Amino acid sequence: MRFLDIDLDRPDFQTLRAAQELVDDNQPILFPGEAGIVLVMRWSSANRQAMMARAGTSGKAVLALYVAEDFDLTASAGYGIPVQMADVTKNRAYHTLVQLCDSPLIAMPTEDTREEAAIAHPEVEYAFWPLR
Repeated sequence: MRFLDIDLDRPDFQTLRAAQELVDDNQPILFPGEAGIVLVMRWSSANRQAMMARAGTSGKAVLALYVAEDFDLTASAGYGIPVQMADVTKNRAYHTLVQLCDSPLIAMPTEDTREEAAIAHPEVEYAFWPLR
């Protein structure tokens, strides 16, 4: 797993574009969400099923679908998980990532340390980590 540092308040656009391209290519990433590190994937039924299976094995996992500000919320009833918009005041980097991506993002809370994340998610190649 490769760790890339990201400033949550003033994110570097090149780093955000790298994250966006990975997600748009249907590659899972770890990214700082609104309440900690989240496993992020592009929305699809297959990705939802994979996340639901993973969430079933983790006591703290709660899935959410993050959508851009121009998303039609009337179409969200069929998704089967909570739909919300990323809050720009809590985490500008995550809010911008959601806005950049071509589709909604499905996210699940995950481990809080680099070491735990690398062990728990060997399939994830890139992890974007908040600067401390």
